[in-house]
Amino acid sequence: MQGKSHIYFLVDEMNRSLYVEGGIVKVSGIPKPLVFTPDGWTKIEINNQRNTKYFALDRSFSVPLDFVEDGALILKDAYYKKGVEAKVYLVILKQKINITKDGSGNITGFGYYYDSFYRGEIDFSQFQHTGPKVTVNIMEGGIPKYIKAAENTKYELDIDVPEARYVLMDGITLKIHSQFLISNGTDPDELRNHFIALDPITVDGSSKISVQSVKREKYTGNNSGLVGHPSWFFSATTATTVTLNYKFKVGATVIPGASIDPGGKTSIQFQVVTGTTVTSYSVFFGLLPGGGQVLQGQVSINVVPGDHIYFRTFFTTIGSTGDAVIRYHYYDIPDSYLFVDAAFRWPSSYIKVLPPEYVFKKLIEKVTSGLYQAESIVLSANHNVSVTCGDAIRGIPGSKIKTSLSDFFTSYDVQFDLGLGDLSGKVKLEPKTSWIDYNNPIDLGEVKELKVKPAGDYLYNTIKCGYPEQQYDDINGKQEFNNTSLFTTPITRVSKELNKVSAYRGDCFGIEFTRMNLEGKATTDSGADNDVFLIHTEATPTPGGPGGQYYKLDRSLNASATGVFDTATVFNIFLSPKRCLERNGRSIHSLFYKLDSSNLVFQTTEKNSELKTTSPLVIEKADVPIGSLLPQLFSPNLLEFQTPAPVDLIEALEASPIRAFTGSYLGVPFGGIPVKVGAASETNEEQDYSLLASPSTNLEPLIKIFE
Repeated sequence: MQGKSHIYFLVDEMNRSLYVEGGIVKVSGIPKPLVFTPDGWTKIEINNQRNTKYFALDRSFSVPLDFVEDGALILKDAYYKKGVEAKVYLVILKQKINITKDGSGNITGFGYYYDSFYRGEIDFSQFQHTGPKVTVNIMEGGIPKYIKAAENTKYELDIDVPEARYVLMDGITLKIHSQFLISNGTDPDELRNHFIALDPITVDGSSKISVQSVKREKYTGNNSGLVGHPSWFFSATTATTVTLNYKFKVGATVIPGASIDPGGKTSIQFQVVTGTTVTSYSVFFGLLPGGGQVLQGQVSINVVPGDHIYFRTFFTTIGSTGDAVIRYHYYDIPDSYLFVDAAFRWPSSYIKVLPPEYVFKKLIEKVTSGLYQAESIVLSANHNVSVTCGDAIRGIPGSKIKTSLSDFFTSYDVQFDLGLGDLSGKVKLEPKTSWIDYNNPIDLGEVKELKVKPAGDYLYNTIKCGYPEQQYDDINGKQEFNNTSLFTTPITRVSKELNKVSAYRGDCFGIEFTRMNLEGKATTDSGADNDVFLIHTEATPTPGGPGGQYYKLDRSLNASATGVFDTATVFNIFLSPKRCLERNGRSIHSLFYKLDSSNLVFQTTEKNSELKTTSPLVIEKADVPIGSLLPQLFSPNLLEFQTPAPVDLIEALEASPIRAFTGSYLGVPFGGIPVKVGAASETNEEQDYSLLASPSTNLEPLIKIFE
């Protein structure tokens, strides 16, 4: 070795050296190390620790450093002139040897050089100036720093951008159910024709149902006069079959002294006006007895948009002594009713969505102030699991998606079991399998004092998966299958919940209610305005639409689906809670050591748990055999030990932070992924290591150790 084993630099954002000359801090593009090494350099330990949320490794610097002389002056100059947001970085170079060999492998010479070892940012929020000394902490710079600082900040992303896509929202077939009160009373005068008084007391299914109350009133026109008459009780907005169930009591009173033509008849009818055509459906036709008669039955009527339905009573023949000889009356007996049931599908519209990789890149651009690029193969491959918001579903121009990086990660992690971190200077979002490399492990050799214990951070007795609970309590909302599902696990020794609930909504009925109830009403506020939604579309666009091409809702799983009112028109089945759980199968399977024969037991969901598909077979409310899940990523056992760090460990993890470790204890081999590993930069003292055991690590030979 020649010279110092490590040399230290303070540099600016452009990696230019900060140095002191003549008592003044200057900047140089030529590397200029500190003249005075910071106090504490012999105790420096650099650790890599797994982030439990994002699954990647974060790096930390173990001890604060005391700077004197030139180092102290540089740091004082930065803080007192720029405050806590001053940008100064500590760079450490490590001396290495370069050996040259001839073609036969013989050593022909060697030399020493310095190579990059560590770069971290000075944390001026912890700045302390005492006399000639400045004490600071070193924080991990780069991507982890920015993510930690801004992961929960909500950013506004414009949806009216060239990258936006149009999706054809062609509606869900919804049920309509309304109950009308048939008002009690006797007309003061005989009415040749009149509308029966109706008052809607329940309207379930949609705020777009066209129903209204009708007063009991005289009608003097003929059937043709019904065209455009305002006393309808139901107006059709879609082609469907309306089923009318009724039960009520009617009667007639003859004025004393009057006589009735024996041929006089009373007719009670539902009448449908289509354009200028009136079609009648009889409820009763005959001579009403004075004491009254209970009428009960069902009428089914096919309607098209624009049709109106009336409920009317009239006489076919007048009494022989004049018109005013009969008084008509009806009663709302205790169990009387008029129920209106129909199916409804709101007219199609186009909405804008953003592909997930675009959203991810924009969030990283904002989180890192444009300093780092983002990349995601998995999001590119699943570009049709798109992002939108309530305002965009409503069709409001200038809509913005308001979201944070944390919410975005949580929502897509629920879908695809992801990890987020720094790989080769880029922010990568990929499946957790991409963050573990068992094929190129770092060998630690024989370790001493191995300690094995359950990984407490990875033990759960319940699992929640799916989407946030929504409060829409009508007959259609109860059909929603993209809710939060709760499963219990075979773990009984702890009380801890694994939350795999998306921050974004995936409820197709909620999406449809938002579209129907608020379409285009820019001044109408809704609880869903700022909600972010996931929509699963077909992967290939269809020519046409407002943008020249559009995406259809993916309904490829609907053909074998059961458990919802209309399986043909619902969507987002691909995003269902059980499917999310299965796609997270590798990490969930990893939580259960020696429990493959046990089940995750379905307990409940807020609304509909009846969804089932047979191709492939997925039953939302079925238990899940743990052994049926995808292969494990790791075993939930911590392997803790001490050992000196391998040569160039920090550099190796810098180049490839996904590498696993191997070693042995008293001849028993083991492998695992790092939870915490590190190295002492100067002394190479033994370090504390913590690994999550690999699935292939057989711990049973340890039974015999020290027997």
